[in-house]
Amino acid sequence: MKKTVFLLALILPVCTVIAQLPEPATPLPGNVSLVNQDGMFNHVAVTQYGEYNLSTVNTLGFFNRKSSVDQEGGMNNSQVFQLGLGNDVDVTQMNADEEDDVENLNFSWISQLGGGNEATVVQEHAKYNDRDIPGTLDAFVLQTGDRNEATQHQTGMRDLAIVYQDGRSGIAVQKQGNVERIMDGNAYSSLAVIVQESSSKGSEAYQAQVGTWNVAGILQGADDGIAKQVQLSDKPTNPDNLLDLPNVAGIVQEGLGFLDEDNEAYQVQYYDGESTYGNWAGALQIGGDNISTQLQYGGNNLSGVLQIGLGNEAYVRQSNGAVPSTAMTMPYDWD
Repeated sequence: MKKTVFLLALILPVCTVIAQLPEPATPLPGNVSLVNQDGMFNHVAVTQYGEYNLSTVNTLGFFNRKSSVDQEGGMNNSQVFQLGLGNDVDVTQMNADEEDDVENLNFSWISQLGGGNEATVVQEHAKYNDRDIPGTLDAFVLQTGDRNEATQHQTGMRDLAIVYQDGRSGIAVQKQGNVERIMDGNAYSSLAVIVQESSSKGSEAYQAQVGTWNVAGILQGADDGIAKQVQLSDKPTNPDNLLDLPNVAGIVQEGLGFLDEDNEAYQVQYYDGESTYGNWAGALQIGGDNISTQLQYGGNNLSGVLQIGLGNEAYVRQSNGAVPSTAMTMPYDWD
């Protein structure tokens, strides 16, 4: 039990990080764009439409061939800073409605300080029940290592995604959305955090969340690790406290001496919207060649996996309440 509590305690900093995120700068009325380039053979393309667009692009290195920002309307704000060699950025932000009474805001902030990093952010404030919900789509990418790749897809209603990669050759993919059958307009938000440490090389992290108030976090410090999280929530109301969250998932994978590669962790959770409590899953793997799989459906599920050493394998499947009508494996293509 103590081990389980310890694992779940690792997940709570995800919520703390979200509470301390910087506020985006409020765009001025009209379109504002500032581009500074120092170096050689850099390329920038900025396109802005509609009300309240603000874009700032700073490129100081060489051969940063693509820094393309496309914003359409409804208080979009994008800031891109690239320092290094051969970095690539593509940011697209859209809002479906530009009416004065709609509180739309897309905010994306990307900093790439190393070389050969790639980042793609697509944010769209989609229609919900034939109308727009006032909302925020936030996405942050900070890559200071070399040859890292980050992809973030968000489709609507206060989604938040954070990627931080300080190692080399890491891949981070985040995709979030909402399901139409959630009828309460006040119930939204999916949160995702990926952190891959400077000691990590060649690690891959994937997060897919659909529905309301999902929280996921991944931390990888070893080499060539794989971590995947899929969460679906049918929660119809806002949570009253942390224990009222429908799905919370956390994965931590670290090396142990020369055992520092090829850990794998998979988490799939579905909350049915009726159970008293949601699903909580935590996995901590230290060493190499460890595999952990956690599948939890319905609600009132709690699982923790702790594996230290070489070649350990754990499989957990729990069902309490309803199961999703369609199979939950990986609902998105990861590319």
